[in-house]
Amino acid sequence: MAEDRIEELFQQLTTTTTILRDDLQTSAHDALAENIHNILTKEVFVENGAPAQETVKSLESMYKDIGLNNLTTEELFKLMQLLILKAEKDDQTEVNKLMTPNPIAVITSLIIHELITVMKKDNLSIADPTVGTGNLLLQIISNLKETNKVQLSGIGIDNDDVLLSLADSYSQLLNLNVDLYHQDAVKPWAVNELDLVIADLPVGYYPIEDDLDSFETKAEQGKSFAHHLLIENSMTHLKSGGWGVFVVPAEIFTTDQSKGLAKWMVSNVYLQGVLNFASDLFSSDEAQKSLVLLQKHGDGAQQFKDVMMGEIPSLKKMDSFKKFQAELNKWLKNNCD
Repeated sequence: MAEDRIEELFQQLTTTTTILRDDLQTSAHDALAENIHNILTKEVFVENGAPAQETVKSLESMYKDIGLNNLTTEELFKLMQLLILKAEKDDQTEVNKLMTPNPIAVITSLIIHELITVMKKDNLSIADPTVGTGNLLLQIISNLKETNKVQLSGIGIDNDDVLLSLADSYSQLLNLNVDLYHQDAVKPWAVNELDLVIADLPVGYYPIEDDLDSFETKAEQGKSFAHHLLIENSMTHLKSGGWGVFVVPAEIFTTDQSKGLAKWMVSNVYLQGVLNFASDLFSSDEAQKSLVLLQKHGDGAQQFKDVMMGEIPSLKKMDSFKKFQAELNKWLKNNCD
């Protein structure tokens, strides 16, 4: 029955999103963000006479039949992910702006749970500098609130205001407080002294060559990799001993710019883990991603005796995945206590 209800809501929200998109002549992402906001506030937002009064009446009538109150958190996530995937298809979204796939978001959140368990903190600040539509950050915050019972401050940064607007609606739907900042995350942030930074990093060259003199990971010649710059900048905004957990291309340490990244890492962070996601999550070897765990120097942090390396089992093999979680927990306890 739950699947039927989600499918029904998906169709209702797709219809009302399409009506808004056509009236406002906007993107599917924009229309979805506004549609969710309308439903949550129980009022159709009108600015400069748009949407038209006829559309407002039509939407108000349709909204009466859309009930989201009885959905579980898991069902709300599933519904929003389906709606975002539909918006991405309609808008022909570029690869670097696609939502973090749910298996990667879920696996990363479970690994963060193990990490937070050994950190033993009551209050935690966590930021995603490439937050996009928010799926990764919200999965992690939701999971930590449920399993670790910590007080969380969530921060999302992105240079795309449309994606940020959707992340805002998404977080409100889940009743999760997240502070969102519209800016280029390679530039200085408005927040500092964070406990944790997580990110599914965009892959490619950073388009702006000016103002990179302070970056040790910039390319010696030509354009620099944006994901290298984002890792370096993220780690500078952490507290001493803070953690960075990054979804990166699997070949990150074998490219022509990897020497600069490695040199910076030796002086500033401890590489504590490199874990490959299961290959069945990706369409090709070139698309393969890994999870890199970095810890900032200071506050008693030190290089772990054993860097954790290997492959994260697929969620389709739950016995293997639970065994991996137990090994991860043991590894963290042996090195952090």
